[in-house]
Amino acid sequence: MKILGIETATRFASVAFIDETRLVAEYRIALGMRHAERLLPLIDSMLREAHVSLSDLHAIAVSIGPGSFTGLRVGLATAKGLAIGCGLPLVPVPTLEAMALPFCHSKTVIVPVITARKDAVYWAIFSPEGVRLHPDSVSSVEKMLEIINQESVLFFGEGALLYQDKIVKDFTGISCFPPIGLQSPLASSVAQLGLTRLINKDAASAEDIVPVYLHTLSPK
Repeated sequence: MKILGIETATRFASVAFIDETRLVAEYRIALGMRHAERLLPLIDSMLREAHVSLSDLHAIAVSIGPGSFTGLRVGLATAKGLAIGCGLPLVPVPTLEAMALPFCHSKTVIVPVITARKDAVYWAIFSPEGVRLHPDSVSSVEKMLEIINQESVLFFGEGALLYQDKIVKDFTGISCFPPIGLQSPLASSVAQLGLTRLINKDAASAEDIVPVYLHTLSPK
């Protein structure tokens, strides 16, 4: 199956095309909050590089959050427009789950962290095999560290980078951090998880898919 993946949950936008499990092309660019004006041209350039058209696709997978409110709205609106216009299934993929995918089998617990508003962070906990151990959450870094009780944890994501000093200081276990280049969610991971969900018949009607917005009024 040929899948287009779209990821816009952070200040980086990423689009990818996979054919079955093979990554054919992926573009990733820092857009700030300019997702609306550059996302469609990014998709067009990537598909042209892969020598495919929208009519060749079997489905579109899109990251649904949590993350940037604006980025998620633009990404999902774009994915819905393409899916409805081309008559394709649209597969929603949780952003933190997609972030965890490249680190599965890392031999340590996985905690992706994304910055949120009001000094809060979005985060979740996954086992070394990628099994979810804690739901998507929003809280202060202090509260997150109180909840995580594993001895060794791989923290990553923009939130982990921003609060790395605090995590190293306050986390009672062993904290690990990957290279900076591996900190942002990738559309290739969104596409891979989308393929799995599509095979498991987890696609949904495009009109019914909504972004995951976790409230950040109180990060405690």
